[in-house]
Order: sequence, then structure tokens, then C-alpha cells
Amino acid sequence: MKKQKIRVLILTLLVISCMFACKKVESIPDNNPTNPNTTSYDTIFPLDYFPAFPGSYWKYVDSNNDTTLIKTDSSYQKDYYTIGSAAYVSDTFFVPIYNQIPIWGYEAHTGPISNSGSYPLTRILSDSLPVGSNWIIYNWSGTQVSRKIIVKDTTITISSNSYYPTIVVEEYYSYGPPNYIWIAKRYYTKNIGLVREDLYNSSDSTVNTKQLFNYYINN
Repeated sequence: MKKQKIRVLILTLLVISCMFACKKVESIPDNNPTNPNTTSYDTIFPLDYFPAFPGSYWKYVDSNNDTTLIKTDSSYQKDYYTIGSAAYVSDTFFVPIYNQIPIWGYEAHTGPISNSGSYPLTRILSDSLPVGSNWIIYNWSGTQVSRKIIVKDTTITISSNSYYPTIVVEEYYSYGPPNYIWIAKRYYTKNIGLVREDLYNSSDSTVNTKQLFNYYINN
């Protein structure tokens, strides 16, 4: 009888030890980065002049009385980029998706701007650079497209509504001095985003203006 009690006690201790060991194993995190349940990523949140928060939208009407709806996905999505055929791979972040394009602050993940080894993020605007600052967004075979800040802290009026402060960014072709042909002017208002876009049509020298008439920022 005594031996039987000892066997029962040993068996009980073995069962308890096994249960404790199993719990220990389950608590070990999975280091596989492809498992979204065990890997955490930082979030790149929208900035003041391009508040592309998930679940937001902007409605525009143009000179032809056509309407356009631009919206963001309902949640942040994982995104990363590569440079030089994956020779460099960035960290992965959660970013908003604006009009099906991942947005990294004031940069859009549009893909390479000239060749497979070029930087895949395109700067939309800047609220820290001074007026006159410019940057290249496309460069290929002697042709380049650039953007430039032409006005800051200005007011724009649309249908009796005043939008302030607004940054105006001009986009233009440059084939080398003195050639300079502007493509678009875009107006970005703080806490709203794009409120107006003037598009230049080089074939007939006309401008089509698209203006904001309704929006919702989900922040």
C-alpha cells in the first residue's frame, strides 16, 4: 500500500511538471516575422498638410463639372520598400493608404522614379522647407520632373470658404535651362490636405482646375 501511494505521488508530480513545461513553451514568442500575431511594427502617422488618416475622404469638382472622390483605406497597412533590386530593404511600418498609394508622412510610395535602383518614395510637399525649395520626382534620359514650393502660409478662397494656412507646390518639366514648363499647381491646407489642383494641358495650353467641395478627416 505504501509503495502504491509513492507511485501515485510520483505520477502526480510528473503530470504537474508536464503542465508547467507546456505553459512555458506556449509563452515563448514566435520570432518568425511573417506571423502578424507575434511581430509588432511602428506606425507612420499622417502629417498636418496631408492628413491621410484611415477612413477619410475628399470630394472635388473640376472645370468640366466632373466630380472626383479620393479616399483612404479603413485601416493602416504594412508597407516597406527596396532599393537596387532588393540590395536594400527598409524596415516595415504600418502606413495609411491614400487613393491606393501607401503614404509615408509627406512621401508617396509610388515606385522607382527613374530606374530599378532609384528611390521609390516621391515627396509630395514639405512644411519645413522654405519657399523656393525644389526636389526631383522623375529623371530619365535627360528629362526631369520636379516640384517646388512657391508659396507658404497663404489663404485660398474656394466657393466663399477661406483655407488657411496653405502651401502651394508647383510641378514642372525641366529639360535644362532655360526650358521650364509647369504641369500642375497643388494647394495643401493644414488639417485638410489637397484643396485645389490646377492642371496644365500642353497640347492646347488650357488649365483644368479641380477644387474641394466636401471632405471628412477621420482623426
